[in-house]
Amino acid sequence: APVVTALSPSTMTAGSGNQSLVITGSGFAAGNVVQFMWGQGSGANVWTNASGGTTVNSANQITVSMNPGTVADTIYVRVAASNGSSVVSSGTQYIIVH
Repeated sequence: APVVTALSPSTMTAGSGNQSLVITGSGFAAGNVVQFMWGQGSGANVWTNASGGTTVNSANQITVSMNPGTVADTIYVRVAASNGSSVVSSGTQYIIVH
């Protein structure tokens, strides 16, 4: 299973539009899907697949385009082995939106 160890950046500004997020870890492979869960609002408590722009750069790095939204929040990030897979990353990380 993939392992997520760090996110860059770890903070984003609300209302800043699409940004590039670099996910560092191990065990990444073609077909992996980045998933987000917002701490509040309509995306709260539901893992959703990234809507596009996901690039597996290597077994240790994934880049994804994401929009942090327009309000302060905590966004949790994980990597699924494949779309809809029950095999997900260990080491879920989060981004603070301010």
